[in-house]
Amino acid sequence: MEKDLVSIIIPTHNVGEYIGDTIESLRRQTYSNIEIMVVDYASSDGTRDVLMRYDEDNSPYYEERVIWIPVDKQGVSAARNEGLHLTDGEYVVFMDGDDVVEPDYIEYLVSMMKDVDLASCGYDMVAEGEQMYASPESTVRVLSREDMLCRLFYQINDQGYVWNKMFRRNIIEGANLGFDRDLYYGEDREFLVKYLMHANRTRMAPEHKYHYQMREDSAMDALRESREDVSLMTPELLDRQSTEVLAFINMRKALPRNSDAAWLCTQVGMYTALQLYETIESHEEPELFARCKFRKYIRKMRFWKYYGDLEDEALRSRMMYYGHKGRVDLL
Repeated sequence: MEKDLVSIIIPTHNVGEYIGDTIESLRRQTYSNIEIMVVDYASSDGTRDVLMRYDEDNSPYYEERVIWIPVDKQGVSAARNEGLHLTDGEYVVFMDGDDVVEPDYIEYLVSMMKDVDLASCGYDMVAEGEQMYASPESTVRVLSREDMLCRLFYQINDQGYVWNKMFRRNIIEGANLGFDRDLYYGEDREFLVKYLMHANRTRMAPEHKYHYQMREDSAMDALRESREDVSLMTPELLDRQSTEVLAFINMRKALPRNSDAAWLCTQVGMYTALQLYETIESHEEPELFARCKFRKYIRKMRFWKYYGDLEDEALRSRMMYYGHKGRVDLL
């Protein structure tokens, strides 16, 4: 009996130093019926040269296909959407172009998909070969839709990523799901919320099969640095980072009203917005951010109830003033 086809979709942008290791970790998979779709958007560092070598390699490893296409569309979301359109597998997996997986990564996730609509495995985060974080799950758990939705907003054992999970294509296509191209941050979590609204149960498995690489030149590192050193924040960077707030707004609309997940979404979303606003307040030239899109997103949150302390409430009031007036008022 033939195994179900698994589509592995990898968006790439300037990861020429790493993409070979990513693909090789997939070519060593113990699960044979896979297709590897790499969607490269505007790389200029030799990534495409590496991918072209796989075009020239006609010696099959098991039954997998390595396919890559160049696209002009910018961003991870557009590349993933293109990959969804061009693949056929009953199961779908997403990876980043600089990460690696264990040889039984796909086989493990497929085994976890029995009688559920979403499966996740454990993961760790690695910087220069050193493990910086490991997901703490210790047992296999089957979660209801509501329980998994809540876990998307936990700060510990964060599950707001798509790259350690397996999805059913019939749910993605049946609900016409895709990644929001307007989001630079938070697109994974928003996709998961939309997917789970059409799914039933999730199986979370503990084994660390996915190794996320933390790079100094990555987009997420730029986010971290600009929050640690506010002088690095620019209006353009704020516009990108604040799309994570837009993602929370979109997720709250999608979630059932008065649900625990909606409450958690509200709290984490407001906290994220307050963090960004604190960056503006601390900047030497806060007037630079008077016309940022962040203001529009703040205004959409004006009725959100945030259960912070008195200091947070004062900060929230100042943030709302900025949202309406475009000015920072520290009084």
